[in-house]
Parts: sequence; C-alpha cells; structure tokens
Amino acid sequence: MSLKRREFLRIACALPLVSLAERAFALDSPAVQVSVTPSIFRTMFDQLITRYDQVHPAMKAAIRETNPDQIAQMQSTLRQALINDLPDVSFQGFAYLATLKEQGVIQPIKELVSDSGLAELGISGPVVEACRIGPDAYGLAVGLSFPVLFINATLAERAGFAENDIPTDWNGIMEMVRKLAALGSDVQGGYFQYQADSNWTWVALVEAAGGRMLDDNGAIAFTGDEGKRSLEILAEFGRVGQARYDVNREQARTLFNGGQLGMILDSSSSAAAFHSAVASRFKVIAVPLPVSHPRGRIPAAGVAAVLHAKDPPRRWASWQFMKYCAAPEGQTIVGKTTGYVPANRIALETPGMLGEWYAGRPIYKAGLASVAYAAPWFIFPGKDSARVSNEITESLRQVVMLQKTPEEAMRDIVKTVKRFVPGAG
Repeated sequence: MSLKRREFLRIACALPLVSLAERAFALDSPAVQVSVTPSIFRTMFDQLITRYDQVHPAMKAAIRETNPDQIAQMQSTLRQALINDLPDVSFQGFAYLATLKEQGVIQPIKELVSDSGLAELGISGPVVEACRIGPDAYGLAVGLSFPVLFINATLAERAGFAENDIPTDWNGIMEMVRKLAALGSDVQGGYFQYQADSNWTWVALVEAAGGRMLDDNGAIAFTGDEGKRSLEILAEFGRVGQARYDVNREQARTLFNGGQLGMILDSSSSAAAFHSAVASRFKVIAVPLPVSHPRGRIPAAGVAAVLHAKDPPRRWASWQFMKYCAAPEGQTIVGKTTGYVPANRIALETPGMLGEWYAGRPIYKAGLASVAYAAPWFIFPGKDSARVSNEITESLRQVVMLQKTPEEAMRDIVKTVKRFVPGAG
C-alpha cells in the first residue's frame, strides 16, 4: 500500500531531526562501541547510554565491555590494541592515560575542541588538567574522586566532637581517632586505606603537604619532611588500632557501615554507597584530605572518556557521545547515580541540575571541596610500575601493622624505586 504525499510528509515531519553527519553515520555504521569501568557504576553508564540514544536517535551508542576496575580496563585495552579490536570510546583511569598515550592507543582531542570550546561546555580548570599529558588533553573527565575522611558522627559525638567541631588538620584528626578508639573494644578508631591502586592515598599524603614523588629530572623527591610525615601518619593509625586488624578495603567498609569503625580514609566516590548503607542508623560526615602547604595538591582519581576511533565518521560520532557524557546533562546523571564529583561547572551550579541536589546532601561536600586542589594522579614510570606499586604497598602495610618503623619503610621504598624506576637512582 503506497502512502499519499501528504501522509508521507506528515510522518517525515514527526521524525526526530538529525544532522547530515548523523544520518550518514546511521546508514553506514553500527552503534558507537563503548568499553566502561568500573563495573560498580554500571547503572550510571546504562543511563548515559539510554539518554544519549534518546537525544541522538540516529546515532546510538552501545556498551560492548565492562571491566571491574581501572587496571583491568587498561590491560584489556592494550590487548585489544594488539589485535586491532579497540572500541570507539573507552572510559579509563586518569593515572593510566600516559601509558595508553605512550602505546599510541588514545588520541589528543585538540583537533575536536579547543580549551575555549571546553569552557563553553562547562569544563575548565583542574578537571581539564587531570586529562592533560604535556600540552594536550587526551580525554574528557567524566567523574573525579579524591581521598576524603568519612566519620561516624554518632561515635564522634560520644568521643566529644560535635558535628561542627570535627578537626580538619592531621594533628586534630589523629587526636579524634585516639578518642574514638577509647570508646570501647567494639570500636576501632580509624582506618587508612593503604592498599589503594598505584599507592594513590600515600601519594596524596605527600603531595597535599607540598611534596613531590619525583623531581623534574626524574630523581626521588619524596624523602623530605612531607614523605617522612606521611609514613608517621600511617604508623599512628596502626598505634590507635588498625594494627590489630589487617583487613582489606571491602572489609573495612563493612566495619564502617556496621558502626564499628569511627573513621575511614577512602575515595570520595564511596559517598553514595556509605550514605545508602548506613541509612538512618547514624550520620556520616565527610572531611577533605588536609592540604597543609600552599603548593599542596590532591591527585584526582576517577575516569575520563577517551577516543580510539580513527575512521572520520566514527570518530565524529564517538566525539558526540564523549561530549554528551561530559556536558551538563550527562554530568547530572553522573552526580546523581554515583559518588563521583562531576567535572562540569554548569551542572554543579545550575539549581535544576545538581546545585539544589548537592545542597541537601552534605556528605558530598568534601569531594566537591577537593576539586580546587585537583592534580594529575602520579604513578611511577617504567615497565615495572605495577611491581613498584605492589612493593610500596607492602612497605605501607608493614608501617600500619607496626612491623617496621617509618624510617625503615622509607629506606625500603627508596631501594625499590631506585631499582625499578629508570633514572630515579
């Protein structure tokens, strides 16, 4: 049965308007193929895909792979590059962008957008720097996280610290942890998450105090007062109770959710999970990692959308999806479905997006306050980077467990770095 001309025009006008580029992509290509991580935030990625498909009905995106964490994601991406089977877009941890760039797996975005163009999208300042390698940005930040202190406010009040009097410097924080530990044998005062990937939390301690891991020549720079103080803080956590229980990250989070742990240093991306887990049983307060020096910075973890597609139509379509994830609407989804700090100023400031939403959820404020200090996440360079990280983690564990002094552990860490990091010795 043929359509009359008037009926054909009525149906055609009812269809969503698409650009010529979108129409060409839709006629010639499958959906933009996307690889995502971490798997715990699959709901966020599903919502981004669903809403993007509604906005761009002729140019859909699809998740082809989900990896549990950032290391697994990077390793999978490198394997796919070897057999020329990369997705169009993947989400990668900031710390691993340099490795992917060295292997020629990701592309700079300067040909697609200028810094002024990013600013128009609401993306500027530290969140751009998190994706920058040298002069060029190699992705769009989608969600950021920072080490923050989560505190059981009910236990803190029992220990003599009202909600408005929670200390924000390390001396005060450790005094509070000691008093939390004194509440009874059923309460552990505090927990420092020393097992973080690529020694993220330890690096944060050093850099927040104004220190650096390597100097401009690639030589060791973490042995000064900042590095010494960082290991002393870990030893203090051990002395106030952590040395009695060598638990992993998930076990520590379970203890906190159960009201048996007074304070935990963890990623700000855990805010939503803690808020949901404790429900109305007790209130959780979040405090930013102390920054004690004018040069102090906090390494930003989180994920960036990066580009792999090289065929011009697919490259253009992939960029549209990346841009949507980083633009205000996509960032509103990120903020409401995870504990990530969104990377878009417009989304954060607009009342109908996240402005009012965050105002009623103070647990997220510590992460938001950390953005001003955001810096690229340092990892030790070289092919043995993972081994260096693992050996340093063991040294940190020995300090927390009071098996080695901070001085002994520092000597071990220096020995490891000199042995495996090119040019550090």
